[in-house]
Amino acid sequence: MFSQDTARTSTPTEDELHAALSNRYCRFVLHYFSDASESAASVADLSTAVAHEKDTDEDKAVVRLHHVALPKLSSIGVVDYDAANKTVSYLGHSHLEGQLRIGESEPEYVVAVQ
Repeated sequence: MFSQDTARTSTPTEDELHAALSNRYCRFVLHYFSDASESAASVADLSTAVAHEKDTDEDKAVVRLHHVALPKLSSIGVVDYDAANKTVSYLGHSHLEGQLRIGESEPEYVVAVQ
C-alpha cells in the first residue's frame, strides 16, 4: 500500500521526474489535479476522467493508474496513493507543474534545457 507512512522524504532525481513526465497517465494525473478544485480524488474518478479524455477503456485506465502511474507519482512524493482505499491526494511538485505549463500547448512531454 502507498500512503503517507511510506512517502518519500528525499528530493526526487531529475531522471525520476523525467520518467514520471514521460508517462502519459502520470501527466494526465498532474493535469487532472492542476485543473481540479480539490486536492483528492478516487481512483474511480481518475480512471473515468482518463477514459473520457484519452478515449480508452476505463478498466485499462484503472490498471495503468493502479500499477504504474500512481505508484510512480507516489514514489517521488507527488501524490499520496492509498491503494487499499483507492484514494489519491495530490501533494504537488513545483518542477513538474512548471514542466506541464511549458508543454500546455502541446500535451506531450517537453524537456526544459537548463
